[in-house]
Amino acid sequence: MDNYVLAGTTSPAQESSQLNHREHNLLLDATIFGNIHTFANAGTCDVILTLSGAGQTARVVERVTIHPTIEAQITPLSGSVLQGNPVTFDASNSNGSIGNYHWDFGDGSTAMGKQITKQFSKAGINRVTLTVSNSTGNNSCSALARVHTPETLHLPQVLFDTDTANEIDDQHAIAYAVFSELDILAITSSGWIKWADADQPRLTHGWDSEDRSYREILNVLDLAQQSGLPGERVPMVFRGAKQPLRSVGLSSDGWFDTESVITEASNAILAAARGASAKI
Repeated sequence: MDNYVLAGTTSPAQESSQLNHREHNLLLDATIFGNIHTFANAGTCDVILTLSGAGQTARVVERVTIHPTIEAQITPLSGSVLQGNPVTFDASNSNGSIGNYHWDFGDGSTAMGKQITKQFSKAGINRVTLTVSNSTGNNSCSALARVHTPETLHLPQVLFDTDTANEIDDQHAIAYAVFSELDILAITSSGWIKWADADQPRLTHGWDSEDRSYREILNVLDLAQQSGLPGERVPMVFRGAKQPLRSVGLSSDGWFDTESVITEASNAILAAARGASAKI
């Protein structure tokens, strides 16, 4: 198999947006190859792709423009959300040159603006999504907002992470939790790990374990609703990682040497923090 090299260089006229020159040896298969690069600065530069093999070399140059980034940020709520009462959602902490602020409140209603006052007519859990945009792109973030009735206002709010399909006690724990004096905002599905074998004592994921946990969470919640769980108390369900954290070091398996994995579940944790309030 031939080695192909992807090299990135700057245009001489664009020193301020310099892309560090790097070369990457890529192992190719018959169908796909590529490389991902994150540009640190906005500007314009030339990206050069060099292909070499069998004594021949080909070169392609593409001029690309890197636009400034924008970032959506929802200011954490200042108080609890009560059914029928106004609540203000604020995007003032968003970053970048933003042209539009679009809100989706998770109940079928939307609005435009940096600050929006909203009244929820139904109790329950809503995933409020802010999307900011301009002529070059967009970015989104979410908040989980519990719309309270007087009965749920003082209940402790919980995010529940479980590998439900692995052991029966996890299924019982979900059932007990949703009928308890806890306010379960969301449940996140987790895979589980197992010993590979006696000669290679390293932990590995069950290849489909996260998917099995996700489906079992939905099954338990369906049975809970058949048993009388009110619709406004049914938590949202978010998917977790499909593989364990990978070490970035060559010789360490310590958690401090791992790369983060962004998932629906990790985003849900942030969303719950944005929708939470220390005041009741």
